[in-house]
Amino acid sequence: MNAKLKPRWFCPCPHCGEHQVLGWEQVTWDKDEEGKHLPETAHLLCTKCQKKIEDDQRVEMVKQGE
Repeated sequence: MNAKLKPRWFCPCPHCGEHQVLGWEQVTWDKDEEGKHLPETAHLLCTKCQKKIEDDQRVEMVKQGE
């Protein structure tokens, strides 16, 4: 195996089924009316359907990944 290649884990979206490698670029959160960040609302967005993926759904995605 090429030493530069990193193994990747493909996880299916709970909404559209698209397999994707989860990454920080998918993490987003809400802001209040004044533009203040609300980190407690953090969630992932699917790279294909752009639907919100909650943390419990993320755990299931990882379990179902390949």
